[in-house]
Amino acid sequence: MHEVSIVYDTIKMVEKHSQEANIKLVDKIILKVGEFTCVQEDSLIFAFESLSKNTICDSAKLIIDKVDAKAYCKHCKEEFSIDFMNKTCPKCNKYSNNITSGYELILSRIEGE
Repeated sequence: MHEVSIVYDTIKMVEKHSQEANIKLVDKIILKVGEFTCVQEDSLIFAFESLSKNTICDSAKLIIDKVDAKAYCKHCKEEFSIDFMNKTCPKCNKYSNNITSGYELILSRIEGE
């Protein structure tokens, strides 16, 4: 379950950035998680609830902002939705390996006081 290590690293980043920004209590943490990361939202939340105890994130809410997988078609010059099995442009029916989103795992925002 790599969600535990993701949450552990996230909490460490939040602690570091909160200290730099003089935040004493974190209220909200927003993570952008791409569709192709294979990260399980329930597992992230469970790990966060366990690992955040007695940290600056103890009372924080973890918000997961899901990012859809998309690719760019160099022929049509447009971005389109994809999935694991189908990366074919719906307009020209050509395969695209130019994936533009879906692999994100980003600490997007920290809110606190």
